Amino acid sequence: MLDAPISGSTVTLAEGKASIMVGGDRHAFERVQPVLLAIGPKVTYIGGNGAGGAAEACDQPGADGRGHRVWRGRCVGREGGCGAEVAVDAMLKSVVASPVLGYRGPFILEGKMPAVPLADVMLQQKDMTLVLELDVKWACRYRWLRPQTK
Repeated sequence: MLDAPISGSTVTLAEGKASIMVGGDRHAFERVQPVLLAIGPKVTYIGGNGAGGAAEACDQPGADGRGHRVWRGRCVGREGGCGAEVAVDAMLKSVVASPVLGYRGPFILEGKMPAVPLADVMLQQKDMTLVLELDVKWACRYRWLRPQTK
């Protein structure tokens, strides 16, 4: 058995750019790797059972947060007199450049968001809940991430 979450959206999947993080038996991974590569070009063996899901748990909150931060930064830039085309071009050349910005940049420039959201709050909440549950399960150092209880 393998766990192999896909990182990306319907856009990256349709463009053949999805990333797959695989956990499970190494021999099983090697047998199905050609099938996974047909789905997306970035297939990474992470480790034993559950490791693929753990890698996805690390990846997803960063992607969600990055998208929100870029959009907020773009709004601030607009109010400060920075044109959208110049802002997106500059961001794609800076340290914030990422695949997320690469395919969401046109949404910002053209003002044409997809009819169906690429992700919603419930999906993002599920991802962060998973991260927090794993933090507790594995007694990670980052206690400040945990919800505070009275």
